[in-house]
Amino acid sequence: MGLDMYLRAKTTKREYKGPTGACSGMFPMAPADHGMVEIGYWRKAYDQEQVIYDYTSGEFDDTGHMQITKDEVDEILAAAKEILKTHKFDEEDGYDITEDSDFYYETFNADGKWRDTIMFFEEAKKILEEDPDAKIYYCRWA
Repeated sequence: MGLDMYLRAKTTKREYKGPTGACSGMFPMAPADHGMVEIGYWRKAYDQEQVIYDYTSGEFDDTGHMQITKDEVDEILAAAKEILKTHKFDEEDGYDITEDSDFYYETFNADGKWRDTIMFFEEAKKILEEDPDAKIYYCRWA
């Protein structure tokens, strides 16, 4: 198994397309999407999850979702951009090769996962700007 991670939004401004990954119905015990729009999906992005926890409450509701506020979206986005800018990544496989890196996990394609994180949180920010009633949620299944 591994870590499946989702960024989702409750909004009326985007079309619902259904979930991907483990939550697509492949595993009935994976957290349901409750009609939320999927913004992004990561697989085994442990360092990215740590940054999400660093800037949020880390508290999940009874559906397995953690709400992320607009300020938290901005902070996570800024942190991911800074990491991508200041860390060194192996050109061949994307491993973080930064000396004294703060991250524990050696993740294949880490640079791509940081770019995905930036893309997903930029989309979350856009949704919040378009729909003041929107809510952003993080969910995981391991």
